Amino acid sequence: MGPNPAPIQDLTEEEFDRVLDINLRGVFLTTRAVVPHLITQKSGRIINVSSIVGQTGFAMIVPYAASKFAVIGVTQCLAHELAPYGITANNVCPGIVETALHSRVVEQFSAMQGQTVEEGWDYFRNRIPLHRFQTPRDLGEMVAFLASDRAQNITGATFNVDGGWEINGRKWFATGAEGSAFAIAMVITDPSVPAHKGVTMFLVPTDAPGFRLIRSVPTMGGHGGPGGHGEIDFDRVRVPDSAILGQLGEGFKMAQVRLTPARLTHCMRWTGVAQRSLEIAAAYAKERDAFGKKLSEHQSIQWMIADSEIELHASRLMVMQAAWKHERGDDIRHESSICKVFVAEAVNRVIDRAVQICGALGISTDTPLEHFYREARAFRIYDGPSEVHRMVIARNVLRSRG
Repeated sequence: MGPNPAPIQDLTEEEFDRVLDINLRGVFLTTRAVVPHLITQKSGRIINVSSIVGQTGFAMIVPYAASKFAVIGVTQCLAHELAPYGITANNVCPGIVETALHSRVVEQFSAMQGQTVEEGWDYFRNRIPLHRFQTPRDLGEMVAFLASDRAQNITGATFNVDGGWEINGRKWFATGAEGSAFAIAMVITDPSVPAHKGVTMFLVPTDAPGFRLIRSVPTMGGHGGPGGHGEIDFDRVRVPDSAILGQLGEGFKMAQVRLTPARLTHCMRWTGVAQRSLEIAAAYAKERDAFGKKLSEHQSIQWMIADSEIELHASRLMVMQAAWKHERGDDIRHESSICKVFVAEAVNRVIDRAVQICGALGISTDTPLEHFYREARAFRIYDGPSEVHRMVIARNVLRSRG
């Protein structure tokens, strides 16, 4: 509840006290009444509603801004005080919500300034960070998120919801982070639905306030490539609606559009590496003498070479068939998962056999095998680990059988 807009010299003590009484005393009385019950059950969520002006200030609403700033402080104190009881306390700061109450405030403010109502709205719009007014649903969705199980470890936080979006969190292992001009962030924008339906992609400039590259993560094999693999902190990073890549809530769908064919290109690349490994091993086996004959004449070595050739042949055919279906415009998510599991594991086995055939030479740096070996291990993890793809493949098969 806010006052009628007025410069501070025209405010009375009664008006100042009235606004503080409604906005701050109300929070105190309500909290004091419910906390004993929450302590008894050793759980609970306290969600206070402040305002963006409690952080930024605004002309001619001193008592309102002061009371909302105090609500933020009260909430942070409650977070510390009630944490031992399993109770969280967070604060939501809406900007200007399009309601009848705010419409009256804008009308009064415009009249005082000798402006039209539209000019008054423009004045307010240009003084909130994202220049877009919020709807009641925006506020409700944030409150619903903080009340959900997904927010059970969040306490003492203040979430600004003033139109547009605020991104908080930490992304570990973001490929290509170092030196990049922007990031594509996958963000939960609707916590009330399953994650694959409530995720949105955002284009986030890396020089945006709150975006911080903590470090580049050292990796096995040094397979980071350009930009490495970064650990990134998003601390209240604010982006407008125009930063949405594609459509709201379609982030997962868009990711699959890229990932499905990308898995095939990974398979192609690593099949080439495995083929080179087999060629190195076969050439060495034909030259190396052991126990009175060439390595290539030993049946155990022949079987290893044969197994590698079989798996490489199967890998090529598998990828070619999936690529052919993709070229026709078919949905190849199922085939892409099959290729990813089979080829990733086959490639690792082929390289491992090559190292084994070459013995000490295989683990030396005199050949690229040891480098291939270290690099290829990650292939079974990135773009979906084998275990997840097996789960998806099985689910598809069971669904198709009714």
